[in-house]
Amino acid sequence: MDERDDDASWDELRREWEALAALGEAVPELGIGSGAQGSPFPEDLRRCPLVLCVAPEEDPASLLAVVAAARRVPELIAVVVESQYASMVRALLTACDRRDVTVTARAADVVTAVDGRIRWVGTDNAAPLLSVCEGFRDVATRLRVTQVVPANASSVGVLLSLLSAEGVPAPELVPRSLCARALTVQPGESLHLLLGRNLLACAGLAAIEVPEGWWARTAKSPIRLTAALALSAAIELPYLDSDLLEWPGQNRMPWTGVDVHTDAFIQWLHQAVAIPRS
Repeated sequence: MDERDDDASWDELRREWEALAALGEAVPELGIGSGAQGSPFPEDLRRCPLVLCVAPEEDPASLLAVVAAARRVPELIAVVVESQYASMVRALLTACDRRDVTVTARAADVVTAVDGRIRWVGTDNAAPLLSVCEGFRDVATRLRVTQVVPANASSVGVLLSLLSAEGVPAPELVPRSLCARALTVQPGESLHLLLGRNLLACAGLAAIEVPEGWWARTAKSPIRLTAALALSAAIELPYLDSDLLEWPGQNRMPWTGVDVHTDAFIQWLHQAVAIPRS
């Protein structure tokens, strides 16, 4: 399917959405079109640049999201990561033949250099997103945010307050507790092994500087696939079901993940991060 086919499909979905909304408003007793009534048709973000913010210290599996984005998202323009993990991320991107992607600890440098809408996918560390929203309000209105809910509850409140300003679209939140057992991978399981194999595969392409003890801890600890799930939602794959939910202390409801099609998601992730055969 080429881009013209994609555009035709999107236009067809828009027409169906508008028709359902009109019918639901005209004949409310039918109970149809409730999702479309009062809501604008979703934006077409397929060709918008994407920035991925990862935190390997707190979330080693976020590196699987880096590999998946490098291979499956041509619009990936940058990975924001703490400087001590920059060489590891750069090596993974190089192994995926994505030397075009910027690796930086300074999120503002990336988003302020881009015009138009930007898809932002954030994992455990919400600090870079907070700094952008606080320091560059004009940029915040152009961000389309999919964010893993930080473990720090106060960060969630501050983040939602910043993202509730006028002109800023409601973010999509991915709770870490969502389908916790199904999205947790134990040492020795295939996706856990693929994390190590991807790092091993790129070792010959670049010198990887790993903070002392990081791999020893990671190799024997479970990992959670929430970052890759957030990525899949941001690129509009159908694995995460979200709904508008109330959050304490917030007067605006963000989209929040409520269920995961785990089997289909894990199959997609397997295919995205598998080591290509030479």
